[in-house]
Amino acid sequence: MYQKRGLWQRMAIFDEAERRKIYYWLAGELMGKQERVLQLYEMASKEHSVDEIFEAIYPNKEKPKNPFDFVSFRRLEHELVNKLDLYLAYQQFKKDEDEVGIYTLREMNERGEKDLFEKKYKKVDQS
Repeated sequence: MYQKRGLWQRMAIFDEAERRKIYYWLAGELMGKQERVLQLYEMASKEHSVDEIFEAIYPNKEKPKNPFDFVSFRRLEHELVNKLDLYLAYQQFKKDEDEVGIYTLREMNERGEKDLFEKKYKKVDQS
């Protein structure tokens, strides 16, 4: 049942090496703001059961019959799924140097970094 949920479907596509990379990426992305999201990821990576994960994340809460009935747990899972989707998009994005260059130019332009924009534009234009 749980394997059909978005989080577990996503976890299945990552091998152990990539799971370590994702852990460090998430830690940097979250920067201590949402430790429970990182805890959920870490436990899901090690294939703990949903009940074990719930008890570790919410040690003082009364466990519902189905942890997915617990709104906070679903929100946490949703946040992690969104972060994993962002990671996947970023991995694809990095592969296309032209797109990276274009988005970098757009961001420099929005920030008013004219000198940096011009230097980057010359590099992007040559490729």
